[in-house]
Amino acid sequence: MSGPLHDQAQTLIQVGQQVLHAGTKAAPAMAPGFATVLAKYLGIINTAASLTFLFLSIAFLLWRWRVAYKAEAKREATGG
Repeated sequence: MSGPLHDQAQTLIQVGQQVLHAGTKAAPAMAPGFATVLAKYLGIINTAASLTFLFLSIAFLLWRWRVAYKAEAKREATGG
């Protein structure tokens, strides 16, 4: 397959490849900064704290329901 349209397409592909190669070659490899590491660390702490409080809330509700259920059962057993 040849012709002017094919040649233009090949030229565009070559230019695109050169641009991509130049862009990746010029990009410096850098370690993340302190702010990035701190933000990631605080995000992990925030997530862990949220999950901990969620589980504690559910555990408290289950415990409170159990206490109320036992009290109701005791009240019915004593006839009061």
